[in-house]
Amino acid sequence: MANRLRAVHEIDVENYARNLIREAGGRMWKWVSPGTRGIPDDIALWPCGIKDLLEFKRPVGGVYSACQLRVLEEIEKLGSEVFRLHTVEQVDMYVHYRRHGRPYSARHSA
Repeated sequence: MANRLRAVHEIDVENYARNLIREAGGRMWKWVSPGTRGIPDDIALWPCGIKDLLEFKRPVGGVYSACQLRVLEEIEKLGSEVFRLHTVEQVDMYVHYRRHGRPYSARHSA
């Protein structure tokens, strides 16, 4: 019988991030803005006062809608970062960046 790997979904990456951020001393909550489409999925708060917006997509086939892209661009033009996380490896890099201040190379991955 072939060994089949379970597909990784957006919620899997999101839950992994929530747990890892909490272990690192931060908190992550779902961000909901009633009546506004395209808002990033979550907000992460870190002990040092840093607040990040996080957008999750599944590793394979996760596509941004035109509305999401417009909102992400608007947020970034206003000077805020939106971290786009598709894989657990990118979550690891993001948390490492926030804990140690090292560059996060996958920040703008598609």
